[in-house]
Amino acid sequence: PLLTEEEMGYYRRGRNAHAHHGVPKNATHEQYAKATGLEALVGYLYLSGQEQRLQCLMEQIVLAHEEEAH
Repeated sequence: PLLTEEEMGYYRRGRNAHAHHGVPKNATHEQYAKATGLEALVGYLYLSGQEQRLQCLMEQIVLAHEEEAH
């Protein structure tokens, strides 16, 4: 619900990209795919100059992670 349709598209494309070197030993395939999707989204937002949007999403991720830890 936090992502626009366009942002979700970049996330999906990154998530669905095939890894050429395999999944790291300390991550599942699903974790690796999600991380790759996030990397693609972050790269898109940064390169397109949407730094405020990137900062907003990163803050939401940190808050969600902190809530999950408690």
